[in-house]
Amino acid sequence: MDRKFAIKDPLAESRLFLSRIVAAFILILFLIVGLVVRLVYLQVVGHEHYATLSKDNRIKISPLPPTRGVIYDRKGRMLAENVRLTAWN
Repeated sequence: MDRKFAIKDPLAESRLFLSRIVAAFILILFLIVGLVVRLVYLQVVGHEHYATLSKDNRIKISPLPPTRGVIYDRKGRMLAENVRLTAWN
C-alpha cells in the first residue's frame, strides 16, 4: 500500500466537462436549425395550402333542425309544429 492513487484528476475532469458542453451546444444548435427550417417550410412553402384551408374553414353553412317539438294544448289540439323555414317564406 505504498502507492498513492490520485482520486481526482482536474485535467481529465475539465476535458470531460468541456466535451459535454460542446456536445450540448451542438445538440441545441441542431434543434434550433431544425425549428428554423420547419418555420421556413410552413411560412414559405406551405403558405398557399394553409391559406386555402383557412379560407375554406372560415364559413360553413350547415342546416340545424329545430330543437323544439310539437306543442299541444290541454285538449290535444296542435298549437305549433316544426316547419322548415326557407329564405322565401
